[in-house]
Amino acid sequence: MSRAITRPSFLSRNVRRTRRMLMGVRHVPAILWTLASAWWLRSRSQTPFDETTVLGLLPVRGYWGRFLKRHRDDIRGVALEIGNTDLTRGIGGAAITRADALDVAPAPGITIVADLQRAWEVPGEAYDVFVNQFTMHILPDDRAALFHAVRLLKPGGVLLCNFPCVSSYPLTLEYSPGTRTFVERWYTPAGVRRLVDELGLGSVTEIVTYGSPIVLLAYLCGLPMLWATSRWLDYNDPSVPILVCVRIQRPENWNPPWQPQRMSATI
Repeated sequence: MSRAITRPSFLSRNVRRTRRMLMGVRHVPAILWTLASAWWLRSRSQTPFDETTVLGLLPVRGYWGRFLKRHRDDIRGVALEIGNTDLTRGIGGAAITRADALDVAPAPGITIVADLQRAWEVPGEAYDVFVNQFTMHILPDDRAALFHAVRLLKPGGVLLCNFPCVSSYPLTLEYSPGTRTFVERWYTPAGVRRLVDELGLGSVTEIVTYGSPIVLLAYLCGLPMLWATSRWLDYNDPSVPILVCVRIQRPENWNPPWQPQRMSATI
């Protein structure tokens, strides 16, 4: 009498996990070879890949775009955005009555020049929505920046903000001539949760995490989204976060348990 041979349970679990991760992609060897080749080319290159060359195509930008479209109804009225107003105007459309762009240095299209960590000179309770993108990880005092981001909102206004967990950014960044900054930290979902709790915003915050092993590998190689199928981008593995996105709605009577040193303004 023959006895059936079964695979060990741990092997079955790993096979199932890998199958879910690949999500039915047919040409896995070719794609993995492409990823390995890109990694090798990056390690051999004298000039590291520059994210700005494919800024709108990298997976992290795709994740952020999906999050903003998911909250399209929040992007309305008087809007504020970091760096420019492309996303607020592009997604909000006719629902936007006015859009301002905030940056730390003057530049074409920038209507508010301020450091978000010390933005007391910017009047509070002025905006219906604030799209704060790819900024928190380069600010030394991210808690003060988050405080001011919420302070600038009208009661009931919405902050849409992201927190990178890892990226292919160089450690030193130059957004405008003569203005250099540095990557201060990467985030975890638990770290973001702690940050919003410290400002008394935990109950009004939605936290969404995006990422998976194969997309992370491609992202670190500097590959744009064109290489991936939508099913790969749809699959999220909470244990491999790439980007944390949050929606914070300012409470009507917000009384933060902590705030940065007040200089000349009130909440």
